[in-house]
Amino acid sequence: MLEKCRGENKTAEEIVKQLKLNGYRGGKIRLSHCLADGWAEKMREIIVNEFTPADIKVYSCRGLCSFYAESGGLLIGFEKE
Repeated sequence: MLEKCRGENKTAEEIVKQLKLNGYRGGKIRLSHCLADGWAEKMREIIVNEFTPADIKVYSCRGLCSFYAESGGLLIGFEKE
């Protein structure tokens, strides 16, 4: 665990911060959600507004990924430069 976040806005801010700290400057991001399609779309919009160009695809979790993400969770993968 990197940070404790309470609420969607704090979580979104922390995700953007972590993307920057880990070298993301735009490019491919894959968001996989577990029963949280609204949250995934909101996160996609936030990332697109922060990083241009961003190639973001949103998927529903299946199988083992659903176990790790848990209900309402997101898994995020990205390429850095």
